[in-house]
Amino acid sequence: MRLERIDYLKGFAILTVLINHYLNNYVSGNRIGFANGFTVLFFLAGGYLAYFSLEGRHKKFDNKVDAVSSFYLSKLLRVIPIYWLALAVGIFIFKERHSIMEFATIKSVSIFWFISAIVHCYLLAPLLYYTLRKLKTTQYLLVISLSFFVLNFTFYSGSFQGTTANYLNKISALDYRGLFLSHILLFGLGMAVPLLNWKHKLIQKCNEYCLLIVLFVLVDQTRGSSVNKLTSVAFIFGSAVVFSFFMHRKNRLVFTRILSFMGKYAYSIYLFHLFFYIKLSSLGIIQYNSIQSVLRTIALLPILFILCALVEKTFSKISDCIKHLTNRVIGI
Repeated sequence: MRLERIDYLKGFAILTVLINHYLNNYVSGNRIGFANGFTVLFFLAGGYLAYFSLEGRHKKFDNKVDAVSSFYLSKLLRVIPIYWLALAVGIFIFKERHSIMEFATIKSVSIFWFISAIVHCYLLAPLLYYTLRKLKTTQYLLVISLSFFVLNFTFYSGSFQGTTANYLNKISALDYRGLFLSHILLFGLGMAVPLLNWKHKLIQKCNEYCLLIVLFVLVDQTRGSSVNKLTSVAFIFGSAVVFSFFMHRKNRLVFTRILSFMGKYAYSIYLFHLFFYIKLSSLGIIQYNSIQSVLRTIALLPILFILCALVEKTFSKISDCIKHLTNRVIGI
């Protein structure tokens, strides 16, 4: 049930990305910012899953070094190979240009900003996890929240200058929704959700679909480049509360099968969906401001989903082989 609900939320998030990117590119009007906003679910879900991943490794290995090394290897094999494949597709098929800094996830363009952002989260995940283990959950939430506010005050007050400022400017995706390192805060909040014990009657009365509507409103309020910082803060913590409430509910959800399938392969769908749209457009299947184009695209989306599932399954098998080899050689 836990993984099904995570996949459901990831599926919902990737569905909004698919819709919003289609509308932004092939339908007139200004809808920029919705897809970016719903990636909040990927950060929260990533933190949630990272907690269980690190918890399992903490119990399996005798020391932290092996546990952390195993976690890093797992995420490296999960994130980087498929990301490099997407960059290669862009270079060799769609004639894009990508730098070494992009392959290293230090710099990113277009939708690939998310890859840089999630790499930041995974790099700090062990620190967040062991801090969570050492403190009470409420203390942990207070520590990461206060750290976030201090960093943002320092960053936006112009205290980062000289060498530090130059270094930060070379790194992509350090801010999300107008706040410095907010993606890492979201990831950290997601890690605490499994330890929260919501027993209040309010939780039992919350409807999952109402929670998603609340999230939609929060996303809408933080679109654009001139959003008030307090509004962005409300979005970050409000989204975390919505996610936590959602994960502590147990009702059966509509469209579970399709959204869970999309959520399971959301990473590849995210990386390759724009290429899919571009190809359909070059074939004349997608035309600007065309209802028929929308229907044709919807009918052809299963092809994208199947190809992405094949990509992930193939790389998963390769990843398992590498993990098995490293386990035999160095014991992680």
